[in-house]
Formats: sequence, structure tokens, C-alpha cells
Amino acid sequence: GRGIGRAISRRLAADGFAVAVNYRRDQAAAEATAAEIGGRAYQASVAERAGCTGLAEAVLANYGRVDVLVCNAGIASRGNIVVETDPDELDRVMRTLAYGPFWLCQALLPQMRRLDRGDVVLISSVNAARVMPGGAPYMMGKVALEALGRTLAVEELPHGIRTNIVAPGLVVTDMGDRLARA
Repeated sequence: GRGIGRAISRRLAADGFAVAVNYRRDQAAAEATAAEIGGRAYQASVAERAGCTGLAEAVLANYGRVDVLVCNAGIASRGNIVVETDPDELDRVMRTLAYGPFWLCQALLPQMRRLDRGDVVLISSVNAARVMPGGAPYMMGKVALEALGRTLAVEELPHGIRTNIVAPGLVVTDMGDRLARA
């Protein structure tokens, strides 16, 4: 509903796709984006397996199928060095950036395999390739996401499913603004 996700939703709708907009907590932004593009907003935390399965089931129940899955959930780490990083932070970031996309793919790929074509787009970051102090949870999450993408590209292409990884730099979004000020 915000930032990169909003831009992606608008573009997909402009290209004729019916779009489901997922949000964790900013209901107003997600509903505004969904209303603008004629889509629907769904509340679910992709950091929870049950949230991913519930989201997939709800979208399939309302739309009948998913042709394109865009995994764009973003969360930043707190900027601590490894020895000072709270293990719960690592878990929270990994669940959002890596496990959530994995669970969504598990839930949606079987029905995508029945389509003539499916697409999975994973939104990573240039920071997956940059070593920076204080960013281990974020970098670990994005590197794991990219490993998922490379694996899917090999596993799913025979089923007509294409996988792409997009790795933007710092973008003017709410999260980008917070990171630029840090």
C-alpha cells in the first residue's frame, strides 16, 4: 500500500492485472491504494506462516488464481553490530524478508503451475551485495531471499513460472527516509 509496493500495484493494475494489496499494519494506505487501482486490501503478517497461508487462501478465494506473486515486504534492522544484535531482531527480519516469501511460494506455486505462465518477483536490495557494519539481519534476509529466487528460477521454469529478483537502491519511501536520516 506504500512506497515500492504502491508503485508496483499501480503499474500492475495499469497493465490490466487485478491486484491484491497486502499490509501488516497500515490499513489506510493499503485500502487507499486498493481503491485507487480497483483492487482489494488484505491484512496479514508475512512474518508468520499462518499469515502467509491465510493470505494465499483469501486471495485465491476472491480472485480464483494468482498469476504474479510480488514479494515486497520490507523491514529494516536496527543497525547494531553482530555481537550487539538481539536474536529476536534477527528472527523478525529473517521471517519477514526470507521465510515469508518462501511460505507464500509454497502456498501459491502449486496453482501457478496449472497456468500457462506464472511470475514470481522478489524485491531484494543492493545491500544484499554490500557489506556494511550494523546491517547483518537485513543483509542476511535479502541474501536468503535472493537464494530462494535463484532456486525457484531453476525449479519452476519447467512449469512455466519465471522468477526475477529486483534489487533497488535507496528509494524515497517512508522506510527509505528513515534509513537516510539514520
